[in-house]
Amino acid sequence: MKIAKVETLHCDGGWRPWTFVRVETDEGLVGWGECSDNRSPYGIAGAVRDMEDLLLGQDPRPVERLYWDMLRRTRQNLGGVTHKAIAGVELALWDIKAKALGVPVYELFGGPLRDRMRLYWSHCGTTRARLGDVLGTPPLRSYADITALGKEVVARGFTALKTNIVIPGEPATVYFPGFASGINTTDGAPTAEVLGAVERLIGTFRDAVGPSVGLCLDLNYNFRTEGVLRIAKLLEPFDMQWVEYDNWDPQALLQIKQSTSTRLASCESLVTTRQYRPFLELHAMDVCIIDVPWNGFSQAVQIGRMAEVYEINIAPHNYYSHLADLHSIHLCAVLPNVRIMEIDIDDVPWKAELVTRPPVIKDGHIHLPTGPGWGADIDEKVLRAHPWPGPAAGSARRSTGCHPSRWPRGRSPSRMLKKAHLLRWRPRPPCHVTRETIGPTNFRLQGPDMAPHSPTRVRLACGRRAPPCIWTFLSILRVFPHPARLQPGEDAVGEVLDNPVLAVQGRVQHDLAQALALE
Repeated sequence: MKIAKVETLHCDGGWRPWTFVRVETDEGLVGWGECSDNRSPYGIAGAVRDMEDLLLGQDPRPVERLYWDMLRRTRQNLGGVTHKAIAGVELALWDIKAKALGVPVYELFGGPLRDRMRLYWSHCGTTRARLGDVLGTPPLRSYADITALGKEVVARGFTALKTNIVIPGEPATVYFPGFASGINTTDGAPTAEVLGAVERLIGTFRDAVGPSVGLCLDLNYNFRTEGVLRIAKLLEPFDMQWVEYDNWDPQALLQIKQSTSTRLASCESLVTTRQYRPFLELHAMDVCIIDVPWNGFSQAVQIGRMAEVYEINIAPHNYYSHLADLHSIHLCAVLPNVRIMEIDIDDVPWKAELVTRPPVIKDGHIHLPTGPGWGADIDEKVLRAHPWPGPAAGSARRSTGCHPSRWPRGRSPSRMLKKAHLLRWRPRPPCHVTRETIGPTNFRLQGPDMAPHSPTRVRLACGRRAPPCIWTFLSILRVFPHPARLQPGEDAVGEVLDNPVLAVQGRVQHDLAQALALE
């Protein structure tokens, strides 16, 4: 058995992209891994492509050897995007190996300790505040709406929830300076208004769900150590399941933990045992959060077992598609020290359709799958029907509630591209350009003789007057950046560098071919 193909695919996840690595063998087995990162999906895709030469033609079953081959290749820039790419490949390889043996992945790691795992409803209120209009969820205009949401959590069988700092209103808002930019976003100090909003939000949730439901507040990177400590002490009367806070300094986390009775969860951004070790050695947190799509399965297991040595519970970081849900429940199956598992409940309507066998979620628990590999595959038809519209469209969606997947009548990408007359695909010689139609929804332009880093220019005839959906669609192709400023009468020119194959996938229909003039 040999690896014949490695590719990275993006799917629209509403407010973030879902990124998958697909590994195909010469015997027809296909393995899937998820490595979603809503801040750098194209960086991950590029890193996967950079490692293709290490993988193609190799036997996929010695997973650890291939993992270390990739790790050694990237040691000078280990972490972040690079390791997430490695993780996506590694997860796909475990899928292939388990399928080849006819067993679930967890059987390769000692077999299951449990057949289900308790869940907490993540981004509870957060997603509704940011995308309520898109998802069709009830609004959060007042604290009475927060109360109703808390009661909904209990009614649906969940015994824990996690929220961010949500402020009801018209519209509701989420306090997110830790992931933002610009003026007044860097000091990391909570104002009196923020402290008041936190106290009222958590108090409202506690009154709604009662004393037995766990409450978590995620502070991300929004505050510095002193600010997090103030919030943690403020929340002591509410008996929080935890306050979650990310910090690269284990001593800073330890300071918070030792200064408050509020439990502290952290470490979701770390990758590999080397990064986790100083945090665990210091007992810098009460709950150690592990991200499987960012670490890979083998590393996640090793981190979890190392946490067990230090008497620390773990909780998977998991706000992705159902494939990642399956990765995480497999991790929960093989570790004894799992406290609870994260999952997003408010999500895009095609989330369940994206996998061939959605996980069973009942009474606030996710049940362990029994099929080979991860227990499900990605449905490629559904994936291609919902392409990620790019970061610019995602930002607009978050700020305006606009969902590019819902095109107005008569204004689909296919129709609008025909009207705009996308012209002149001009590869720099020598290059032979061909057009290949792949089914009804895929179109490929291929220049097999294009030299590396040879620029290819594409010009949009209607220039700055192009409808917004045109720019959105072109940003999907990674040919055009979403225009920031264009001078009057100026056309936009995009370049494809080191990319001889441009694949157009998703809602684009066959008639797109007629909108392109090739020279």
